[in-house]
Amino acid sequence: RIPRLGVNADLLQYDAEELAQQLAWMDEAGVHWIRQFIYWDEIEPEQGQFEWDALDTITNALVAYPNMQLQPVFMNSPLWARDSEVMTSPPSDPIAIIPFLQAFTSRYGNSITYYQVWDEPNLDDAWGLENPSPAEYVALLSESYRAIHSRDINAVVIAAALAPTIETRGQNIADDLYLQQLYDLGAADYFDAVAGKPYGFDTSPLDRDVSRDTLNFSRLILLREIMVANGDADKAVWASNWGWNHLPDSWEGDASIWGSIDEPLVYDYVSNALNRADREWA
Repeated sequence: RIPRLGVNADLLQYDAEELAQQLAWMDEAGVHWIRQFIYWDEIEPEQGQFEWDALDTITNALVAYPNMQLQPVFMNSPLWARDSEVMTSPPSDPIAIIPFLQAFTSRYGNSITYYQVWDEPNLDDAWGLENPSPAEYVALLSESYRAIHSRDINAVVIAAALAPTIETRGQNIADDLYLQQLYDLGAADYFDAVAGKPYGFDTSPLDRDVSRDTLNFSRLILLREIMVANGDADKAVWASNWGWNHLPDSWEGDASIWGSIDEPLVYDYVSNALNRADREWA
């Protein structure tokens, strides 16, 4: 089976010594995937001029850890490529991303296999504060898919991780509904895997209610059912983010919109979730 355990991390924040320590801890914990945001606007602030130094430092450090692999998430359009002032906006013309992705894949394709294009495009926050548009995302995804595969024929392109939400229109579109809209638009030709975010909120990982109106760990099954219904059962579905939230006892701010559980339950729920996924989700 493909190694399962990964973490979301921002390795760009560390100096060389801190980076080495963090990677050593991850390796000791059995982490395989390191999901790292790659900000297009920071690497190509001027069209055609790429700044690779920070990423080179990370990929060079990872050479010492053959069991770990970076899983990049491409996000944020540079100012020159978008009409909006909001950096999470997609490029005005999706072909603008092609040279960046080709250059990235040519440079790092020997050590990276899995690539993800955008994050949470079913929420307006991640779509330039505009209402989500599955059609616009498919346009971006199709150009990205072709660009990556043109430089790495063995690449696996993961569709954007969809945020769990029960809203069905306007600023946010439910993850299962958005995924079906992607299929309706022919997006299946432009991704090799699907991704969701089965956060536990305030329910147990053993809660088996699978419903658009329920936010729980089992919600990932909704996405899987849509994949199967659309003839995509052979593709994997990734849990790009998941877990449970605990606010400290001293917390005096607003209640978490993601729910909150007692601290001892966090470890129990995480362990049970991993065991359940390994046992039930082939």
